[in-house]
Amino acid sequence: MPPLLASLATALLTSSRRVAHSSAPSSDIVEHAHYSVSDKHTQHQHPTVALAAAYALFLVGRQNAVASHSRSGRVPTRLAVSLDLHCPSHVDARHIDGPPTVPCQPRHSSQAALPPQEHLTAASDMRASKRDVAIVTTAAIPWMTGTSVNPALRALYLAHDGHRVTLIVPWIPPEQQGDIFASGSPVFTTRQQQRDYIQNWGYNQLPATFDVLFYEGVYAPQFGSILPVGAMTDVIVSNLPTKDVCILEEPEHLTWHHSGKIWTELFNYVVGIIHTNYIEYAKKVDFFGPQKAVALLLLNMWVCRGYCHRIIKLSDAVQHFPNSVTSNVHGVRDKFMDIGIRRSGPFPRGAYFMGKVLWAKGYRDLINCMIEHYNLTKEPLAIDFYGAGPDVPEVREQVDTHPALSAVAFDARVADPTSKRLQGYKVFVNASKSDVVCTATAEALAMGKLVVCLDHPSNEFFATFPNCTTYRTPDEFSKAVLEALEREPQPLSDQDAYRLTWEAATERLYDAMRVPLSKSKPSKVGAALANAHLTLSKIYPQPGKGIQKAMSRESLNTAGSVESL
Repeated sequence: MPPLLASLATALLTSSRRVAHSSAPSSDIVEHAHYSVSDKHTQHQHPTVALAAAYALFLVGRQNAVASHSRSGRVPTRLAVSLDLHCPSHVDARHIDGPPTVPCQPRHSSQAALPPQEHLTAASDMRASKRDVAIVTTAAIPWMTGTSVNPALRALYLAHDGHRVTLIVPWIPPEQQGDIFASGSPVFTTRQQQRDYIQNWGYNQLPATFDVLFYEGVYAPQFGSILPVGAMTDVIVSNLPTKDVCILEEPEHLTWHHSGKIWTELFNYVVGIIHTNYIEYAKKVDFFGPQKAVALLLLNMWVCRGYCHRIIKLSDAVQHFPNSVTSNVHGVRDKFMDIGIRRSGPFPRGAYFMGKVLWAKGYRDLINCMIEHYNLTKEPLAIDFYGAGPDVPEVREQVDTHPALSAVAFDARVADPTSKRLQGYKVFVNASKSDVVCTATAEALAMGKLVVCLDHPSNEFFATFPNCTTYRTPDEFSKAVLEALEREPQPLSDQDAYRLTWEAATERLYDAMRVPLSKSKPSKVGAALANAHLTLSKIYPQPGKGIQKAMSRESLNTAGSVESL
């Protein structure tokens, strides 16, 4: 029996026994609990351990995801979930039998989601009152990636709607900032400098304000992302007086190595929003080294089941998650909408693709389709590439040497989609199979362009727009691109334009967060999984701390070398 699996099973059994004796999880119990997992103990319990491990995996995946939203953004008629919810701090404490009920009164008919007789838990109803909302994410502006920009915009629009919002983002050392921040961005030597930068950026998008907190982070080049150093919840406990609603952007990423307080015990209501298809990356680039995609799938289900009351999938391109709904709760900034409104006359350029240059981010899929087209027609397709990333040399070599790509212009820099040059393209082509919801596709539609994309769950929302054409085979890809190059896009209707906005995305978020009172039973399974994961996280090394220590050693060695000179 592998030691990790044995430790998992023993910790789960210990947690399950403890949870079974309490009516609700207690943060005080968690804080003062200590577990002892010895190899000697597990060696004498092989049958029990195997049974417990199998039972753990069964519990993680036992519940089916609840009904997904339709393409139009409507909410399912019944949200079949089992959640552990607490009343918000502003709710009358006399409601001791459970959260008070509030009538489900949608703002307009297109949002009618729950049966008329159902009532919502107060914790999940964002429309009933103004709430204290903490949004925790894995990246920070001026790193202009989806997991920094979209959470910041969500914070902005929730604040504009009257909620009291705190955006919680990673602080990375100044010596790493130049590796990931947008070109021309300042280097921040203090957290206050970056806080001011983020708030000013937000205010320039929309006149609303939100607070910014930082947790310690470090950039891991081998993962292409930021990892927490230590427990993020320590920052929240010390600096956030009201812990009501928490939105975890990329909850699996934030909790893989979480070692602090259990999120669902710290906040009244915790929602996780799935941004990234890590399983697809694991399959294509062996993202997690020796770990396999199946192991990552189970780990994702485990931590999200344990640390979140509700999971929102931006699309069904991602794996199954317990307690999940599917809704595109992202929008497009007003400046893209304004470009589309002002658009007049023909487009001077043809087709392009823009994205981070990783084979797994769509470049391999797109190039394969272009090669298939060339093999059939002996004519190269002219689709220009824009983007920077670690796979630039390999993509550049393909572009320079393969006859199917002889008509491609490759600009290997981070591109601004609102620049005059990129505004001139008529057709945005996206062949990616690893996207969850592609922001660049939404921005292209908002700017009045045509879109050609794969018939894939990540594109279901976009496929409902008249300017979007989907394909399933290389032959359909060729026809779709050639036809798009020959026709002009239709002007966006008012309804389609609204669906792309952050105002509409915020309404979809409110709908996706809602839970009927009849489905708000305390979840012993979630508490057991959270406690088991927390136990193991305290036993095994934290990669963020390891990278930080390596950087410190490298800095000391460099300083020593300079001093010796």
